[in-house]
Amino acid sequence: MSKVALNQAEPSKTSIRSWLAIVVLGIAMFTVVATEFAPIGLLSSIASDLESSPATVGLIVTAYALIGAGSALLSAVLPNRFPRKPLLIGLMLVLAAGNGLAMIANSFQVLMLARVIGALSHGVFWAMVAALATQIAPPNRMGLATSIVFGGMSIANVLGVPLLNLIGQTWGWRLASSSRPVCSRRC
Repeated sequence: MSKVALNQAEPSKTSIRSWLAIVVLGIAMFTVVATEFAPIGLLSSIASDLESSPATVGLIVTAYALIGAGSALLSAVLPNRFPRKPLLIGLMLVLAAGNGLAMIANSFQVLMLARVIGALSHGVFWAMVAALATQIAPPNRMGLATSIVFGGMSIANVLGVPLLNLIGQTWGWRLASSSRPVCSRRC
């Protein structure tokens, strides 16, 4: 194969890999947004299960939003100190750990801790994901890359959150927090 043919094949391979990374960022955005908003429709069932009032359990949503907004400020520092791929993977693992802890929470305090853990990664992820997508995309496709990432947010709000609430109301809020069923305290 000639050197010219090798150089022409390389951009195609890089382009596919770049777009795959952008799609993964869109899926991650879907997950982050669905995680943030799904508990809103499940507050009554969470409150009943944890023997708390819905108003008290509502604090898991408020605290998540406030901590997420505050942790977004870390996006000005963390990308400069850590390579972006391990940083994003780490942020998603922290979010998964928070969701896993929420799934097994047996008290309001443990659930709040789980939501705080998730919110810490949420803010940083949210603040840097669009900029990252534009860095990965070819210069003439930055708008498309951004729309794919924020499309994950839109799909989460329109389909993901209602689906998670349907699952949570049908089979229990813990199932909506995980990929596998977990028995509530009443089992």
